[in-house]
Amino acid sequence: MGFQQKLGQIMEVNTCIEVWRMMMEEHGTDRCIIVGSSAPNECIERLRRDVHCSVVVVYGNLFRVMEAEGILDHLNKVDI
Repeated sequence: MGFQQKLGQIMEVNTCIEVWRMMMEEHGTDRCIIVGSSAPNECIERLRRDVHCSVVVVYGNLFRVMEAEGILDHLNKVDI
């Protein structure tokens, strides 16, 4: 990694720290916030969890019951 890349990373970190300090001064420390590289992923993880709970679990159970009852055959192209 070259000097300019390292300098750029240091400047990014310092900018993030300054933004964090400004947010703390503006909003106080009694509010819960997420900082760091995981913050943007939080929404994606919540969406993934919600889709899994609301869609995959519900329809997975439905399809398993339908297969057990002989209503659905996963090998039959018409059923799929």
